[in-house]
Amino acid sequence: MARTSSASKQDQKQRIADLREKINDCYVSTITDIERYAKEIIELATAVKDRNAEGLAFLDLSFYHCSSTNEYKKSLDCAQRGIDLLSGAQRTYYLPYYHLNRGRCFQFMGDQIRAQEEYLDAISILEKRKNRTVEETRWMGSSYYNAYILFNQGGMEFSREDFLEKAYLLYQQIDDKPGLSNCYNSYASIHYKKKELPETLENLEQAYKLSSEMQAYTHMSIFSANIGLVHAQLGDVSKFREYFELCSKHTRKTKSRFHEAHMNGQMGEALFFLGMYDESLERLATAEEIFSELGAKSSLTEILRKRSEIYALQDNYRLAYEYHTRYAELIRERFNEEKATAIMRARMVYEIEEKENEAAILKEKNEEIQQYMNKLQASNNELQQFAYVVSHDLREPLRTISTYIKLLEKNMTGRLDREEQEFIDFVVNGTRNMNELISDLLTFSKISYITETEQVGLQQLVQSTANEIVLHYLPAKDPVIHIGKLPVIEANRTHMKQLFGNLISNAIKYNKHVQPEISIQCEDTGKMYTITVSDNGIGIAPEFRERVFQIFQRLHSKADYHGTGVGLAICKKIVDNMGGQITLRGNNRKGSDFIFTLPK
Repeated sequence: MARTSSASKQDQKQRIADLREKINDCYVSTITDIERYAKEIIELATAVKDRNAEGLAFLDLSFYHCSSTNEYKKSLDCAQRGIDLLSGAQRTYYLPYYHLNRGRCFQFMGDQIRAQEEYLDAISILEKRKNRTVEETRWMGSSYYNAYILFNQGGMEFSREDFLEKAYLLYQQIDDKPGLSNCYNSYASIHYKKKELPETLENLEQAYKLSSEMQAYTHMSIFSANIGLVHAQLGDVSKFREYFELCSKHTRKTKSRFHEAHMNGQMGEALFFLGMYDESLERLATAEEIFSELGAKSSLTEILRKRSEIYALQDNYRLAYEYHTRYAELIRERFNEEKATAIMRARMVYEIEEKENEAAILKEKNEEIQQYMNKLQASNNELQQFAYVVSHDLREPLRTISTYIKLLEKNMTGRLDREEQEFIDFVVNGTRNMNELISDLLTFSKISYITETEQVGLQQLVQSTANEIVLHYLPAKDPVIHIGKLPVIEANRTHMKQLFGNLISNAIKYNKHVQPEISIQCEDTGKMYTITVSDNGIGIAPEFRERVFQIFQRLHSKADYHGTGVGLAICKKIVDNMGGQITLRGNNRKGSDFIFTLPK
């Protein structure tokens, strides 16, 4: 409780200092006590008008709400309020800690772009400081460590193990046992992905030992769950139960819903390895409920994927497909949210630039805009890498569903009634459609990363591509394709095949004639070649001619025309990357003319 009004100002300041020491101790032990100490400091600091003490207490509350109650928006509000109250040297000193706290919140919320920016801002500030304090070294280690975790979520190909090594060395400098224990846990994760279970267990036990010495219950909760999971994989049921009992005990002390969800998720995974599928699903359902409440989308996606996999193994293909669909939708939602954030930030930069008029200020702002553009480009690259990895990961449960439903159909030949056959056809068609969508998404995400070019003779390439497509549509349709003289250009051969293949295929597919007619002509227009792909198909209304180039945009139902809505978006991205433009117009055959330019 705060002192009475008769207490001297000096006594109140001393009480603030005492509480400050208590909070520092809480960071490595009982995080749950931070709240009451910080609130008392705020009350006292308000009374003595010490804005710096009040601001620092709000930063403590930011850490508490992120790590204990998992109220991430509340944590962000406290962080902002704290940094706004701080001033002078105190504000400068604690600025990287402010960025670190915000980064943690955004990471738990699944906003990887903003989390990345916050961690890199913290690192940038701290790298410039000489003779860093123990506290600053700890912040820097945490920023590098969390950035490593962030990049590692994209898969081993995007991992930044150099960040992990820097974090380990920084923690080692100050003998920070909780930080070192985190690093050992991550080294264990690296071995785990390589299926090196003895090495995994060795690192996890070292992590648990260090955290136990500090009574760091949040760390002990995570590490004991991870150890229990490895013992389950090794088939040691006794050790599995022993460590999950310890995990349950530690988790109760953290009072953290996130740690409760993590425990249930790991236990669900462990029970899966032990073949106890029903019990596994119960634990995963609990983890799913909590992660959903917390808005922890990154953790939730893995739970949905695992549930889909287990349902497939239980031959419950309806639920397997349902959870796989939810998994795919959540991945897409996260992708769209991060893309929207990147676009919003680009717009803000543009508005700032527009308001600056003086030459000196304009020059300064142009430099800032370039930095933002670099960040935006890096973020966009991360999004495309993310889509590439996701496209691969989505295929694993989908392949399982497809294989088992085909086996089921084969084994039940002649024994299925009409309704049962329709149900199986629904699953088969659904998995095929999803696989096509994943393939197109993978193609779309890879376009910017494939930069190898060569001299490509378009005449031969387009002719062979057209022949392949015509064979696919025979005998239902007998297309006639007129190919004019086409040039040799510097381009990526695969991209050219995709570009012309998509346009020719669409011209045949969206065509009611038994004998579709397609014309491909090229005109030399100076620095560029202008190529026109013309058809006598169903045409596209003027109001939809820009929309068709957007990803996932369809003008017709799947019942009328099969497709994913990605093909023309791929065409546009290929042409854009080469510095050209693509448009479309109607023609006198009531079909469409797709007109695009390619550099010489």
